[in-house]
Amino acid sequence: MVPKLEKLWSRAVLARDMHTCQVCGSPGHDPHHIWPKSRPNWKIRYDPDFGVTLCRRDHDIAGVNHSWLLDKIACRLTDDRLSKICGMNKVLPKEKLDVAAMAVALKALVEHYEELEEMNKDCEQPDKRWRPS
Repeated sequence: MVPKLEKLWSRAVLARDMHTCQVCGSPGHDPHHIWPKSRPNWKIRYDPDFGVTLCRRDHDIAGVNHSWLLDKIACRLTDDRLSKICGMNKVLPKEKLDVAAMAVALKALVEHYEELEEMNKDCEQPDKRWRPS
């Protein structure tokens, strides 16, 4: 079931960011974990707030230089999301993951972001369109 969560998490991150690299603005196809997978915490591992869409070039850079990524995306994040990410600098204990509940939540997020994207297609005023945070 965990690979299914990874796929749902990826879809939620890509949909929220409208398949756009959050560093350079080019088409993005690589969802990236802002919180390193080497420091697992199941509660945040599949939280889309801890993910960002990147293009292949920026994903490769972020893989070896994590602070570079945070510097590049900090200005694009909402204050709530930024403080949530910055507050995770300490090592957290592993927590049990309710896989079924997380899958339901991620599916709902994907549907929500896809609905917003559809609404954007119908919106004739570019300044009124939904933008990812």
